[in-house]
Amino acid sequence: MSSPPKLATWIHFIKGGSPALLDAAAEALALGTPSALQSLRKSSPIERVQIALSLAQARRLGQEKFSWAGELFADPEGVEVATPERIAKYKAQRFAQALPKPQRQKGTPMLLDLACGIGGDGRELRKVCRMYLGLELDPLRCLMAERNTGGNIRRWDLRKGLPKDAGGLFHFDPLRRQEKRRLRGVEGLLPFLPLLRALVETCEGGCIKLGPEIRREDLEALALPPFSLEQVADSGGVVQALAWLGSLQDPEAPLRATRLLGPSRKGPLGTLRSFAATPLPPSSCAAGLQLQASPGTYLLLPDPLLHHAGLAPAKLQRAGSRASELHPNIGLFLAPTPSEDPWFQDFEILADLPLRKKKIKAWLQKNKGGRITIRTRGHAVKPELWVKELSGSGSHSYCLFALRLGERKRALITRAIIRP
Repeated sequence: MSSPPKLATWIHFIKGGSPALLDAAAEALALGTPSALQSLRKSSPIERVQIALSLAQARRLGQEKFSWAGELFADPEGVEVATPERIAKYKAQRFAQALPKPQRQKGTPMLLDLACGIGGDGRELRKVCRMYLGLELDPLRCLMAERNTGGNIRRWDLRKGLPKDAGGLFHFDPLRRQEKRRLRGVEGLLPFLPLLRALVETCEGGCIKLGPEIRREDLEALALPPFSLEQVADSGGVVQALAWLGSLQDPEAPLRATRLLGPSRKGPLGTLRSFAATPLPPSSCAAGLQLQASPGTYLLLPDPLLHHAGLAPAKLQRAGSRASELHPNIGLFLAPTPSEDPWFQDFEILADLPLRKKKIKAWLQKNKGGRITIRTRGHAVKPELWVKELSGSGSHSYCLFALRLGERKRALITRAIIRP
């Protein structure tokens, strides 16, 4: 919880005070030299300098997440846990679709943003529902969220339950730290179970923001009301798991993987790729088909998001692929033909060899090997070391899959299929 002196200093900056000090703090951070920081500390009271540096650092971090980072009011910790702009826009779009048009035009129903933090999600949620109310316990976070969202923020202790005027839709971010330790997985949800049940009873529907490590079975073990789980990723890895409840639930597709396409985590939403299904066990993929990793067959590598969500078998089955998993839980599939599916990378298998450098190097030299890419499973090799030893001067590029398959270690030499 923020102390009164610290709070007063933040209010000073939020109200537009000491703009020259903020500029100087940003410049000192950019220079990164001890002399620049020392000179800054001599220019103003230490409390203001510390807050100015914290805000300048937060804005630098925010440039990776927000197109509006120059206007941001936050500390670095707040930025670290905030939702990237494009994912916030995607969630807001889902909320907008759940609001009937006449109600959305009038600004109803209320959208309740619980534990809103610095307002990363709230900034976008408020655009689709004018009757937005953010709830936050920390008075400093309340000030930050109010400035960042331009919306109504109320200081509220969720341990006391919901406010009397709660209703409509909700967004809830239970990801918190305890004694400087991030609460992950189900551990972060346990203190809020009574609140979650009250939310479902009070509100029409909503979304729980979760860590990407959360699995559907984790939530089912908590006996939550009916929900659909979505794993969402932007240009990087898996960023968030979202549990949709009530009117926002998708009963026909309990599990969904959604990738926001494009190189940036900020700015316009742009295009996305999404797949929803009931998860299937890997063994259900081309049941009974036993392919051998031999020349003329293909290795299918699922998008990490699809694999993380456990939807790769369902995607292949729906596409009518005759693929089978190479080895239990390895996340690689063999097929007689390429998948030609944007959720997968296709590799033509050229050789299946023991994982021995001498044999692999001999094959590469014979086949004019040049640039080599190495992918591994089960920590079979250290790719950075093998790349140096196996790369040659030939004209052909290959991808080597170094795999630990139970007690065996195998090397699949492949050629990536480049799609137009």
